[in-house]
Amino acid sequence: QANYAAVDDHFFSAYGVRLLDGRLFDSRDTESSTPIAVVDQRFVERYGKEGSVIGRRFRLSPRQQDGPTVTVVGVVGSLWMDRPGDPWRPALLVPLRQQPARFVTLAMRVKGDPAAFAPRLSTLIREVDADTPAYWVRTYEQAIREATFSERLLAKVFAALGVIALVLAAAGLYGVMAFNVGQRTREIGVRRALGARSANVLRDLVVRIGWQLGIGLVIGLGLGIPFARSLSGALPSIETSYGLVVSIALVVLIAATALAVILPARRALRVDPMVALRHE
Repeated sequence: QANYAAVDDHFFSAYGVRLLDGRLFDSRDTESSTPIAVVDQRFVERYGKEGSVIGRRFRLSPRQQDGPTVTVVGVVGSLWMDRPGDPWRPALLVPLRQQPARFVTLAMRVKGDPAAFAPRLSTLIREVDADTPAYWVRTYEQAIREATFSERLLAKVFAALGVIALVLAAAGLYGVMAFNVGQRTREIGVRRALGARSANVLRDLVVRIGWQLGIGLVIGLGLGIPFARSLSGALPSIETSYGLVVSIALVVLIAATALAVILPARRALRVDPMVALRHE
């Protein structure tokens, strides 16, 4: 299976498609000439295992033994012609002059802001051919946003849920760590009574709690990153910066842990050692 489209000679330059082998369409390719096609690199990888596909003939409808065939004359870079979330299939392009269509999509590369040029485009088309209606005029960015609306909405929902989960995790982590430090008030009093310096007591608490936090983060990252990557497979059109997301989560959790250790510890260190020894 492959994506199929009829395009004109300027399609490749308009979309910046790079020629890898053979040639592109030109004025020689008319309705009366030999039916030809240009395929992309993915097509070659799937159907060209026997060698170069240049000069090979392919049937457009494999299920029809007497269906039309085309001869491959060129190979271009891989083309994405599927909807977001669909598998990336190979592409086969034929000349528009050989496969006329009632409805076509006109793509234009302009200088400056494409959105400002869009209203003028309909007028220009009417000036060239008054019988050709132009509708659904939009920029390429607008087309992508419309095609990925569902994915972007779903991504925002996941982002909101992620923020809520991060806040709950930070609050829970703060509570657990603060309780853990509070339970060591008697230990702090004993060490203070024996002459330990406040800085040494605080440092030991930070190291001990830091080990617990480190083990938790390693386990969390080991399970979370693979799950996030598998989940992002459902949103291939949405760019995801794992480094930024992981960094924010780490900063929030480490900050919550630091506050949970330092604040209760400072309060415990201010308590008279004899009072701390009687702490239950």
